[in-house]
Amino acid sequence: MNTTIKQCDKGCIDNIIKLGKTTFTETYADQNTEKDLRKYLKRSFNKAKNTEEIKTPSPFFYIASIDSTPVGYMKVNT
Repeated sequence: MNTTIKQCDKGCIDNIIKLGKTTFTETYADQNTEKDLRKYLKRSFNKAKNTEEIKTPSPFFYIASIDSTPVGYMKVNT
């Protein structure tokens, strides 16, 4: 099993969106209405927003993979 963590660039956007939606839903779905959850996911995890964030000096995104399969990400604000 090979685990890697690398800083993201624009090529990671789709993985960040998928992982972000999945982990947020698994963590907070029972604390939100379905409507509020959909609204948050649409606003927070989309190509335009996440691409813009990746292009700026901060935040930094890192993605963790096991055997080349993305399993998590981290967003670091400075």
